[in-house]
Amino acid sequence: MPFRRRLILVRDGPRADPPFCLALFPLAAELLGLPAGFRGTAWASRAQADRIGRLTLNAAAAQAAASGPIPPGPRAAERDGMLKAVAVPLAPEPDGTVAHDRPMLIAVAWPDPRRSDPF
Repeated sequence: MPFRRRLILVRDGPRADPPFCLALFPLAAELLGLPAGFRGTAWASRAQADRIGRLTLNAAAAQAAASGPIPPGPRAAERDGMLKAVAVPLAPEPDGTVAHDRPMLIAVAWPDPRRSDPF
């Protein structure tokens, strides 16, 4: 499934600032300007970490998908603008982990240039 290459798995708890990256697939790493195999909280920029954090908090609070812009990495492509990101909370964990402290799956991509509203 080609779309899986654009996925990020993060955990965003109440004190996780910035969000903790659990897994990152190759195209997502390239778009975000991160090394392959990146894990942790050392995002490419503070703006990127803030946007990812806000997106995960919104999705966790709504218990539903949330979308928004994320800044690309410095060498992501020769395109201007922001990446589109969609965060989806994963199913609750059986141990009763609170909603804001569970894994969140995020897909990133360049917005479709044919659409007038990229987000």
